[in-house]
Amino acid sequence: MSGDIYNRLAKVLDALPNGFPATEDGLEIKLLKKIFRNGLV
Repeated sequence: MSGDIYNRLAKVLDALPNGFPATEDGLEIKLLKKIFRNGLV
């Protein structure tokens, strides 16, 4: 379930002008998890 949240966030970020493209290894999801789980935002 929590993975769905990060996938949805990545899709929304990718729709922005700068984009947030998906990678084959899912690095963008790992990055989002690190940022939001550790309270960096």
